[in-house]
Amino acid sequence: KVENTKEYPYQAVGSIFIKQKTVATASVVGKNKIITNYHIAKQAENDPSKVIFRPGLTTDENGVFQRPFGEFTAKSIEEAPFGAGLELAIITLNPNEEGKEIGEVVKPLELGNANAVEPRQKLSLIGYPNEHVQNKMFNQEIEVLSTKNGLKYFGYTESGNSGSPILDGDNSIVGIHVGKS
Repeated sequence: KVENTKEYPYQAVGSIFIKQKTVATASVVGKNKIITNYHIAKQAENDPSKVIFRPGLTTDENGVFQRPFGEFTAKSIEEAPFGAGLELAIITLNPNEEGKEIGEVVKPLELGNANAVEPRQKLSLIGYPNEHVQNKMFNQEIEVLSTKNGLKYFGYTESGNSGSPILDGDNSIVGIHVGKS
């Protein structure tokens, strides 16, 4: 479990809530942009008003929500910006209630070089597993098994980990988690 979600890189990872549908993970990657899985964004049915993003969300020892950076609503959803078949969606967020963009509130993740990842390399997967524990962020080490046709790795994940960033040793994002068996 991540104890301090206010620290970098954890502050750039958040819980994405699709109203009346699902909860998953998304990452801040720009001034007003987050990325998550296509299959998560698709559940909003092209309605940005159904999307709420809470960076660094956690719960305290009493189970009370802690939103250290508030919450952001979506302005627009690009479900498949790079074409069909890629499990990626880009969501543009509205400024918060104080008029600040997400990238002014938290430090966005840097994009890393996924082509430099090699088998047996250890990476971090940060997100919100949602089956046994809700609204708590976890960071786990994963080991790359193969880099052919995307990253294949070994690690324990649950449904809420969809969209979790995969980070290299420099905390740069080199992939996002998609659960497939």
